[in-house]
Amino acid sequence: MAQVLKEDIRQRIYAAAVEEFYSKDYRNATIRAIAKRAEVPLGLVYTYYKNKQALLSAIVEPIFAMIKETMEKAENSNFHSAFENFEKIEFGMFLDLFEKRKELIILIDKSSGTEYGNAKETIINLTETHIKKSHQNKDIPVFNDFLVHIWANSLIEGMFEIIRHCTDRKSAEKMMELVARQYYYGIEGLND
Repeated sequence: MAQVLKEDIRQRIYAAAVEEFYSKDYRNATIRAIAKRAEVPLGLVYTYYKNKQALLSAIVEPIFAMIKETMEKAENSNFHSAFENFEKIEFGMFLDLFEKRKELIILIDKSSGTEYGNAKETIINLTETHIKKSHQNKDIPVFNDFLVHIWANSLIEGMFEIIRHCTDRKSAEKMMELVARQYYYGIEGLND
């Protein structure tokens, strides 16, 4: 019974931290406010999490790791088209991210001043590498690095905008598909 209570307390602290970081960002959130939201004594938060940074890491690291792992998997796949690659690998990741939208928003928008402060740029860089690799053996003109950066930035920012603003999964799913279709077929169309 005590173990269940401990896990319940950990989950309450975690949930309170998500809400606090989401509403205030990392810099403005405090352990005191998190404890108050979780309805636990301040010292109890430190029993479960060493400090505010450790709490942030517990929230965003699984999200960041999933993105990096999915991008690596996508980069090493051999589907017929970039859009098919997106449909089979990356689309599922974005839908999973939608389910953890507050955690993702904390990672990309609200973790300035931490080791995750450049997470969005890292994700864009991974996407750039993926774009270059997925088109290197195709009969598409060589793109300059700046253009590839613009494409990667616009795709990732578009997906993040959907996650930021869509509140129901069905709408988000349709929007993601439309943005990806426009994006991938647009790049493929450059060969015409």
